[in-house]
Amino acid sequence: MKKVIRLVFYFVVLVAIASVLLFYSAKDVSVVSAGVTSVSELSIDGVTLKGYVDVHNGGFLPAGVKNITYTVELEEMENVIGRGVLEGGIVKPKETGRFPYSIRIEWVPSIQTALDLLLSKHTFAKVEGVVNVASIKVVRVELPFSAKVNLEGYIEQFVVGSPEFIPEGIASDLPGIIEGVVGNMTEGAETAAGYIEDLFP
Repeated sequence: MKKVIRLVFYFVVLVAIASVLLFYSAKDVSVVSAGVTSVSELSIDGVTLKGYVDVHNGGFLPAGVKNITYTVELEEMENVIGRGVLEGGIVKPKETGRFPYSIRIEWVPSIQTALDLLLSKHTFAKVEGVVNVASIKVVRVELPFSAKVNLEGYIEQFVVGSPEFIPEGIASDLPGIIEGVVGNMTEGAETAAGYIEDLFP
């Protein structure tokens, strides 16, 4: 019985020591850099953002990154247009680990929204997230990060022509103009069909 008690005691002591060591080691883990390296695969269905998160382990024990959670939102409108979870890994002591990511954003703005964003120059999105450092339950470390990216090239395709060459007054009325042109074309087609029926009864 005494042996069992001793084993339990030693186990508790070891867990306590390990917790202290992990706590002080985890304090030296930090995000040193985060950014978006490319905006690619542009289509009317979405766009792909590629980037990275650099995590430095200044501690004396290996740091395990459990995962990296993130959201992507339009900076001006604060609309979340993407979210996800990236797989983590191990960062060795005194080294920096890079965690690359590739995010597919399936956000399709309306013509009016695209015009508003382009004319106001508010075409930036934020990639924000948290690096969750793996540890035992008594030690929890969450490292926030943020990066910005300009989605102007993606948003432009939803507007007819480049807004930089469209006068502001016309650009704001562009949806109505397009609707009127389509309406006139439809009316003209119906009129032509009537003439054809008269000629060939």
